[in-house]
Amino acid sequence: ANYCDQVITIPLIPGSALFEINQRRYACDALLSPEDTALDNLKVLLGTCRGALVFSGGLYKLKIDKPEVSTFSLTEDNIVGGWNIQLESSQSRFNRVTANWINPNTRYQDDVGIVDSATFLIADDDELLEAKIDLPATCNPFRVGHIAGMVLRQSRYSLQCEVTCTIEGLTCEVFDVISVTHETPGWTNQLFRVMGITLESDDQVRLQLTQYADDVYDLDSQNEEDSPPPTALPDPRVV
Repeated sequence: ANYCDQVITIPLIPGSALFEINQRRYACDALLSPEDTALDNLKVLLGTCRGALVFSGGLYKLKIDKPEVSTFSLTEDNIVGGWNIQLESSQSRFNRVTANWINPNTRYQDDVGIVDSATFLIADDDELLEAKIDLPATCNPFRVGHIAGMVLRQSRYSLQCEVTCTIEGLTCEVFDVISVTHETPGWTNQLFRVMGITLESDDQVRLQLTQYADDVYDLDSQNEEDSPPPTALPDPRVV
C-alpha cells in the first residue's frame, strides 16, 4: 500500500524537468460487478498496480512488480543439471505499447494510449513490434503511460531460463529477485526474477527465471538506450 501511494514524478518528456507531473504511483479506478467471478474481478484489481498473487506457505501473498534487491545467489556450488535458456525474440520484444483504457474526460468512453521508442525501433531495424494491453481500471492518462512504459522497457529484458539447483532453492519465493553467476552462460551476478518454483522428486528444485533490470522502473530512461546482452561470452556472429 505504501509503495502504491508513494508520490512520484512522471516525466511527460524524458529528461525534461519542465514537463512533468507529480501523483500517486498507482490508483484503483475500478467499477466491479458481483455478477463477474471473483477471479475476474481480482485480475482487474491486480492490473491497476502490476500486481500478482503468489501462493506460498499456505497463504496467498500480494506481490507488486517493483524494484528489488537480490535475496539469493545461484552459483556453480548450488546449480546442478542442464540449462534451458530462451533468448529474446521479436515475439517478446516491443518498440510500441498500445494501452486500452477508459477516459473520464470523454464521459468514460474507451480510449487508447500509445508509448513508443524511436531508439528501440532503430534497434529492431525499423520493424514495428507492438504489444497491446488492457487497463480497464486506470482512468488517468499519465498513469496509463507510466504502466505502458514499464511494459515497453521490460520487453527489452525478455531473456528467460530454467535451471535446476539444490534444495537451497526452496528459500526463494515467486517474484523474488536473485543473482546468477555461472561460466556456462557467461553470467556474473546477472539478476533474474523468480517466476516459478518446482520441487523435483530427487529433492532438487527447478526455477523458472526471467531477466530483471532496475532500468525498467526508471521513468527517465524509458527510451534512452536498448538493453545490452547480459553475457561475458563473445558475440557468436563475429568469427
